Amino acid sequence: MEGPLRSFSKPDQLIWLSVYVVALTWHMTALPVQYYFRHFTLTRGYRLPTHRILLLAAFGFLVALLTGILSHPAYGMSNAVRPGFNYNELWYPDEDGEDVFYADTRSSTMSLYFVWSSLVATTSYLLLPYICYRTVRHFHKKGATVSRRSENMQRQLTRFLKIQTIMPLFVSTGPNIFLFITSALRIDPGILCAIIIDLITLLPIANPILSIWAIKPYRRAIRKLFEKEDTAIRPVFRINNITVGRQSSLTSDSRFSRFGIVLLRATAEILKPFGMRPET
Repeated sequence: MEGPLRSFSKPDQLIWLSVYVVALTWHMTALPVQYYFRHFTLTRGYRLPTHRILLLAAFGFLVALLTGILSHPAYGMSNAVRPGFNYNELWYPDEDGEDVFYADTRSSTMSLYFVWSSLVATTSYLLLPYICYRTVRHFHKKGATVSRRSENMQRQLTRFLKIQTIMPLFVSTGPNIFLFITSALRIDPGILCAIIIDLITLLPIANPILSIWAIKPYRRAIRKLFEKEDTAIRPVFRINNITVGRQSSLTSDSRFSRFGIVLLRATAEILKPFGMRPET
């Protein structure tokens, strides 16, 4: 256990470890919900009803909560299957063992946790390419009937869906399957295990960054946030060869509100080809 939690007691560390498992699993189960929301909105032309969104989100959270609850006894008691054995001799000979949680798959609880968490991650991932395939197929069917602007936006959304389908192979499902196989076959991956766990923690960061990179309006919104504010006098009209102008209103906006305006405009630009408007 690293970071500020190292100063906590071991029972508190175990609780926060379970909270981390809940947060990470919820992010995995939320991805299929996001995919379905986009698929429904883009194929139906209107937003998914709020009660269905809440129902899907609640189901994903319950799955994540169950995973976190199961992780508490799994990490807390797995070393009890080998009483008296010093696990530190395997990987942490210089540690006293107080800040280390071990995952011994000889424990039935740990084995159940590994099977359940791997099943959740794999199922979540398998839903992504299926929903992505249906969305892309819908775009291809409508390709001949939409405008060039709509086709360009659909191409960006398709690229974004494909990126999010491939991404879990490296920061979610792939690392989880690797950990499950090595644990089930009693294989010691060595330092590679720590690298794989670090890759899993990149999932909450990689998802929004790739979203901003793939969707052009959001990419422009972030770029405008760091651009210098325009304070020039802009011409409005001319009367008797005299130019009448006004100063840009952005100078009176705070940086936060300016970002909100830019983000709202980017969202409106995304939804415009589909005949929808963002709620204000």
